[in-house]
Amino acid sequence: MSNDADVEILSELFKGSKEARLDDFASGNGAIDVIDVLYGQAVEVAKEMEWLVPTRAEFEEQYGQEIAKLRRHE
Repeated sequence: MSNDADVEILSELFKGSKEARLDDFASGNGAIDVIDVLYGQAVEVAKEMEWLVPTRAEFEEQYGQEIAKLRRHE
Protein backbone atom coordinates (compact mmCIF):
# COMPACT_ATOMS: atom_id res chain seq x y z
CA MET A 1 0.00 0.00 0.00
CA SER A 2 1.89 2.97 -1.18
CA ASN A 3 -0.42 5.59 -2.65
CA ASP A 4 -2.86 8.01 -1.04
CA ALA A 5 -5.89 5.95 -2.09
CA ASP A 6 -4.46 2.93 -0.30
CA VAL A 7 -3.83 4.97 2.84
CA GLU A 8 -7.42 6.29 2.72
CA ILE A 9 -8.78 2.75 2.35
CA LEU A 10 -6.69 1.60 5.29
CA SER A 11 -8.00 4.51 7.33
CA GLU A 12 -11.58 3.59 6.45
CA LEU A 13 -10.92 -0.04 7.36
CA PHE A 14 -9.66 1.09 10.74
CA LYS A 15 -12.63 3.36 11.33
CA GLY A 16 -15.08 0.62 10.42
CA SER A 17 -13.36 -2.01 12.51
CA LYS A 18 -12.80 0.08 15.64
CA GLU A 19 -16.51 -0.12 16.40
CA ALA A 20 -16.10 -3.80 17.16
CA ARG A 21 -18.28 -5.38 19.76
CA LEU A 22 -15.29 -6.73 21.64
CA ASP A 23 -17.49 -8.54 24.16
CA ASP A 24 -18.51 -10.88 21.33
CA PHE A 25 -14.88 -11.94 20.98
CA ALA A 26 -13.89 -12.30 24.61
CA SER A 27 -12.52 -15.67 25.52
CA GLY A 28 -13.54 -17.55 28.63
CA ASN A 29 -10.84 -15.86 30.68
CA GLY A 30 -11.70 -12.42 29.30
CA ALA A 31 -8.29 -11.95 27.73
CA ILE A 32 -8.47 -10.71 24.13
CA ASP A 33 -6.06 -8.98 21.80
CA VAL A 34 -7.97 -5.94 20.57
CA ILE A 35 -5.62 -5.47 17.61
CA ASP A 36 -6.27 -9.07 16.52
CA VAL A 37 -10.02 -8.50 16.59
CA LEU A 38 -9.83 -5.19 14.76
CA TYR A 39 -7.38 -6.51 12.17
CA GLY A 40 -9.57 -9.54 11.54
CA GLN A 41 -12.55 -7.28 10.92
CA ALA A 42 -10.51 -5.04 8.63
CA VAL A 43 -9.45 -8.06 6.58
CA GLU A 44 -13.07 -9.21 6.26
CA VAL A 45 -14.20 -5.76 5.10
CA ALA A 46 -11.32 -5.46 2.65
CA LYS A 47 -12.23 -8.80 1.10
CA GLU A 48 -15.92 -7.91 0.89
CA MET A 49 -15.11 -4.57 -0.75
CA GLU A 50 -12.50 -6.19 -3.01
CA TRP A 51 -9.77 -3.93 -1.65
CA LEU A 52 -6.18 -4.94 -1.05
CA VAL A 53 -5.88 -6.61 2.32
CA PRO A 54 -3.47 -4.66 4.53
CA THR A 55 -0.65 -6.46 6.25
CA ARG A 56 -0.80 -6.69 10.01
CA ALA A 57 2.12 -4.22 10.21
CA GLU A 58 0.31 -1.70 7.97
CA PHE A 59 -2.83 -2.03 10.07
CA GLU A 60 -0.94 -1.58 13.33
CA GLU A 61 0.80 1.53 11.96
CA GLN A 62 -2.54 3.01 10.89
CA TYR A 63 -4.05 2.05 14.24
CA GLY A 64 -1.34 4.02 16.01
CA GLN A 65 -1.91 7.03 13.77
CA GLU A 66 -5.67 6.97 14.23
CA ILE A 67 -5.38 6.63 18.02
CA ALA A 68 -2.96 9.58 18.06
CA LYS A 69 -5.48 11.67 16.07
CA LEU A 70 -8.28 10.75 18.48
CA ARG A 71 -6.17 11.67 21.50
CA ARG A 72 -5.30 15.06 19.99
CA HIS A 73 -9.01 15.81 19.58
CA GLU A 74 -9.98 14.84 23.12
